[in-house]
Amino acid sequence: MPWQHIAADLMGPLPDGSYLFVVVDYFSRFFEVDVMKVTTSEKLIKSLGPIFSRYGYPETLKTDNGSNFVSAEFESYLETCGISHRTTTPLWPQANGEVERQNAPSSKPSKLPR
Repeated sequence: MPWQHIAADLMGPLPDGSYLFVVVDYFSRFFEVDVMKVTTSEKLIKSLGPIFSRYGYPETLKTDNGSNFVSAEFESYLETCGISHRTTTPLWPQANGEVERQNAPSSKPSKLPR
């Protein structure tokens, strides 16, 4: 079923200093992206609110062990929403494969002006 098991990760910083917050559904591979200048737990929670409003609460959320994902504030939010939080093995991004695939750079190199 869609939207039961999802993963989230941050990509960046981008050249302008912003980050991409990517949330991926494991079943459909559908993803949502939010551009963020600040990546605190509070801002991640604020970003998840509209996503959960559109699709409902998932059963599980998988993230890496970034401090913003494992903070007491973030854990409390997930607990309040009834979402089981799963974290990946530290220093092994492949464990969160679906979202890491979404965040992977294009295999085709781009030509930048010099």
